Amino acid sequence: MNTQDRFSANSAALRANNGTVRIQQNLDIRKIHVAPGQESGFALAGIWADTQTVPDGHLAVQSTVEIEGQAKISDISAFTPTSAASYGIYASYGSHVTVKQGTTIRNISASANSSVAVGVFAGYGGIIELDHSVSISNISADSLSYAVASVSGGKVFINQSQSPSKVSIDQDLLSMGRNSAIEANFMTNDSVFNGLTLWTLNNLSEIDDDEGNEISAPLGKITLQFANGATWNVRSSNALLGTLTLEKGIVNLGTNISSNQSPSIRFMVGSLSGQNLSLIHI
Repeated sequence: MNTQDRFSANSAALRANNGTVRIQQNLDIRKIHVAPGQESGFALAGIWADTQTVPDGHLAVQSTVEIEGQAKISDISAFTPTSAASYGIYASYGSHVTVKQGTTIRNISASANSSVAVGVFAGYGGIIELDHSVSISNISADSLSYAVASVSGGKVFINQSQSPSKVSIDQDLLSMGRNSAIEANFMTNDSVFNGLTLWTLNNLSEIDDDEGNEISAPLGKITLQFANGATWNVRSSNALLGTLTLEKGIVNLGTNISSNQSPSIRFMVGSLSGQNLSLIHI
């Protein structure tokens, strides 16, 4: 699908409401945008699945999107005066999106006084499963941007089968709200995560101001595994409220610290495991 049409609020190239969509081949979605000068309040997505209310006396059917092949989603952009949001994949209210043979999401952007851009978003009980190779890059917004976000009970699983496929994520992960979770497995020497693991919108300052005290009760969980030379580049102070498994994986700390700055950063992990723990470079 290749489109440059102007969309109304909360629109997507592929949208499922209270039903099931199955695609047995590959899916390619490109160039969805809201041009400058349009009304505000837009939310755009390549794939959007949610469960909407239905008339009294009828039970809502949770939405399901299943893609048997690969999914490629790129160039989703919203530019409006006051508020805008762009997503590669969006799942909420108990909906379930599955891509079985690889996912590429890139160039997701939003520009407004209040703007959000997310490559993969699961919220309010929504579940997203992206198996085998995954690439997420160039996610940007004037206000908030994340490669992957799970909020209010949403869950995202990346390469859950732990296949020997390249996984590349270039931007932060956010898991916020009780029962929210992100799990990602980086299993090859060319797999890489460039970003931080966040649990609130401002937790970077909370880490710096913690002064050695324990962080408050976790409101979201992130589980990461790096194996066979896979790399996590951590640019600044970071806390992973979950489990980090290293099986000959590499963690590089302070990758964005310049020579005239203090090389000291804080790196906290809820649980560290692995039979072959690798060296953590500073």
